[in-house]
Amino acid sequence: MNDLIISNYEERNKQLLEDCISIWVEHDFQSRWFRVKGYHELGKRLLEEPKEYGDRFVPLVAESLGKSERTIYRTIEFARAFPDLDLLPEGKNISWYKIIQKYLPLETRCIGDAMLVYICPNCNSEHKKSDIKFIRKNI
Repeated sequence: MNDLIISNYEERNKQLLEDCISIWVEHDFQSRWFRVKGYHELGKRLLEEPKEYGDRFVPLVAESLGKSERTIYRTIEFARAFPDLDLLPEGKNISWYKIIQKYLPLETRCIGDAMLVYICPNCNSEHKKSDIKFIRKNI
């Protein structure tokens, strides 16, 4: 009788643990996907704006959202590179970090006294920060 009670107790604990893990994994997945969707929608919205705003608008959006300007530019690059989220090679099984590392066109590299250079995917050359507007327009 005691063995049966212990066995039922262990089985219930095992089931509870499996349920908890399943819940956590599903919500973690959804959280990553919602972040990706949010960044994509932000980038699409910023792409809809007329060019007359220029680069003045990005610092304002970045400050208002508590994000870096680089993150805001990346949302724009993301929306430009993948106008439809169904085009993502890995589908919904992706994170914002992976998108930045693997799929966004511009890479940055620090050289010297923390001066940023950008690696253009089209010509594979390094460009100074001042050249970035030219690169972004030609991608």
